[in-house]
Amino acid sequence: MSSFVALPPPTLRRRLLSVLRFRDVYTQAVIEAPLTVRVPELGLTAVRGATEPTWRLLFAPSQPATMPYPPRRAPADPVPVVPTTTVEVLDPVGRYVAHDPVTIPRAHTGLIQGAPIRGDDFIRDVPLWSTRLLSPPPGETFVVGRIIDGAGLPRPGLRIAVAPAPPTPATPRAVSDAAGEFVIRLPGVRRTAPADATADLHVAVTTAGGAAVALAAVTPAGAPASRVRLVIGQSTRITLTTA
Repeated sequence: MSSFVALPPPTLRRRLLSVLRFRDVYTQAVIEAPLTVRVPELGLTAVRGATEPTWRLLFAPSQPATMPYPPRRAPADPVPVVPTTTVEVLDPVGRYVAHDPVTIPRAHTGLIQGAPIRGDDFIRDVPLWSTRLLSPPPGETFVVGRIIDGAGLPRPGLRIAVAPAPPTPATPRAVSDAAGEFVIRLPGVRRTAPADATADLHVAVTTAGGAAVALAAVTPAGAPASRVRLVIGQSTRITLTTA
């Protein structure tokens, strides 16, 4: 006759705060490169998913939570105010960078053990921007540029868009760094035939607040200030000069 030993009930070991998935802002492809994801305020470092390129922020029950995550609500309910905290995202190789602040709620009631959870209750897609250290796939057009003023000084913090059609507010924009440099991927501008050598593209520059910045010139020389001609299927260097 078999005997059974009663096992103690499962105990909560970790709470799931959030799951982050990172995408290239230009291609929307999920980024599988190793990243370091931290929440300095809470002393947390994300753990990469075992079977998918997601980063999971976990915290112990002993860690204080400022407030529980709000329950599901009807569309007509007022939006609750949820305290947030900043997430630090670093690429050790330097191929990707986060230009926009990444924030998440400070607490969540979902459990990693002892209760079923739904992925869409936690997961969040976060855009990252490529840098000049990223090697583009063969045939893809890359723009490595800089933006300066009339005196030749760099213009940091501006948003630059280069696209086949006039850029809209939804068009991904690169951000110029302290040296005025920026990188733009154009995955849709590819060589499809031997005769496809160049492409005339539209250029738009705005401030961080969305105000338009006038251009005085674009190099290579001879291009209109609002247009640029790029060689298809390779990295192209340009310089934008603001008026």
